[in-house]
Amino acid sequence: MKRLLFALLIIAFQQAVYGQDVDVFKRDLNDHFKLPHVPDSMTYEEFKTLSTNLRLIDAAEAMVVPGLIHFKVRDKFTGYTLVGARLLGYAGIVYVNINNKDLLGDLFNYEVLNSEESKTDYFIALSSIGLIAGSYFYDWIHGRYLLDKKQQKIRYKYAIKLRSEMANYNTSLRKTYPELSFQITF
Repeated sequence: MKRLLFALLIIAFQQAVYGQDVDVFKRDLNDHFKLPHVPDSMTYEEFKTLSTNLRLIDAAEAMVVPGLIHFKVRDKFTGYTLVGARLLGYAGIVYVNINNKDLLGDLFNYEVLNSEESKTDYFIALSSIGLIAGSYFYDWIHGRYLLDKKQQKIRYKYAIKLRSEMANYNTSLRKTYPELSFQITF
């Protein structure tokens, strides 16, 4: 019976993974900002930052790859810091597992804490789990904030340039004609 349930679980997991993309919203490049054309002064790095979208699949990948979102946003220092924090959390779990094999199974059972050694291991295990989960959530939340902030700076920069170019455009070179229009909407 256990083998049948395990086989059904594997089949269901494969269907969920290969059947559709893990995403809530439709994926379009530059779906938040439409440029009529790429300005001549825009660098390739700015264009890549503007085209980057964080999706739900990126959150799932960030569970496995520490610092993935910050590496996507091109913040390498924070990305490597998150890699180190996650590795430190994994090292704490390994240490507790080697030192006291029964503790991880009864991690949330408070009656296990009889000696000082098990209390220390208990707090190391909880701290390690908190460090792993905290590095993941920081990567996702702060990385998303950082990407939005960089994209807004680029949009603002080129909106000002476009506005100044339009103001400098000499309208006296064009011939203008008076126009009268009439519109009926039902």
